[in-house]
Amino acid sequence: MPRYFFDVQIGEQTEADATGSELVSSESVATMAIDLCLQIARERMPGHSDIRVSVRGADGPAIYQADITLFGSWF
Repeated sequence: MPRYFFDVQIGEQTEADATGSELVSSESVATMAIDLCLQIARERMPGHSDIRVSVRGADGPAIYQADITLFGSWF
């Protein structure tokens, strides 16, 4: 099974995934990247965050990217 690495960028801070995850399909890679964006957004509520998850294959270059911009405010 191929191993994929999910690097997370929140604002200007980036955290590279050193461990990775073994996944069976490109659909599961996209689903995991989107789920990770949503999980981070839920943890950071309320407020404003630009969140990006870039997925790398074992050979290095990014193959998929999910982005979310979160803005929450009280009235």
